[in-house]
Amino acid sequence: MSWNLIPPSSDSVNRAGIAKISDGMRHVLASADLSDVQFAVGQDYGASKTFLAHRLILSSRSDVFDTMFYGSVPENCADPIDIPDIHPEAFANMLSYIYTDAVKNFTWENVFHIMSCADKYDLPLLVASCANFIQKKLDYYKAAFSISHTHSPSLLCIATPALHSGHPYNP
Repeated sequence: MSWNLIPPSSDSVNRAGIAKISDGMRHVLASADLSDVQFAVGQDYGASKTFLAHRLILSSRSDVFDTMFYGSVPENCADPIDIPDIHPEAFANMLSYIYTDAVKNFTWENVFHIMSCADKYDLPLLVASCANFIQKKLDYYKAAFSISHTHSPSLLCIATPALHSGHPYNP
């Protein structure tokens, strides 16, 4: 018996009309099908938003989530899990990154919040993507202003040398 395997064409799609894994994961996140965890995010920013997600997916990408959900002493996770100190837009971007390995809408206004969120949930490649974006856009005055508005250790590490070398009184 022989199998005649025909590779799928590049435009083949599954029954939901999704061709790529990242598109499928984006759909899973957006539809919240089979979600098993809920987060209330951003109370400190006066813009609390609820997010639905999947413990298995979150824990597969973040040791913090893995410990939270499946560690030797899992945290008693209320439903929803309150995360008051993260901006809702940053959390949404972090979820997008976890599910699809991409963040498509970095802006100067949100990248610091995203980096802080990535630091908190131990996502070093997302931190590196934020740092890369910041380094491309960094100038002395934006750095000084932004550092005064965040507490991200990773941001301080990348921005401090730029501040010293870019200071108007340091040639």
